[in-house]
Amino acid sequence: MRLNAAWLLGVLGPRARDALPALLKILREGDPQLRLKAVWAAGRIGAEAAVPELMRRLREKDLSLRMSAATALGDIGTPARACLKDLAAMLDD
Repeated sequence: MRLNAAWLLGVLGPRARDALPALLKILREGDPQLRLKAVWAAGRIGAEAAVPELMRRLREKDLSLRMSAATALGDIGTPARACLKDLAAMLDD
């Protein structure tokens, strides 16, 4: 159910901004599929408040999660400018 809810929040995009704190909480949990979906949804919502947590995901061991976080930061756009150095470092990975 939580996976479907995260997906739906991503589909809603910016209209789901109020749910962002719950999505960011999921990013600190253990379920890999749920974390991937929460990263995707946070990027689709596009809130600047998600940037610090997504930047932390760039340092994860899980390559899929790191790649999803990079994509989500790109979806957020200009507000995610602070992560450019971290993203550039990924080019050497």
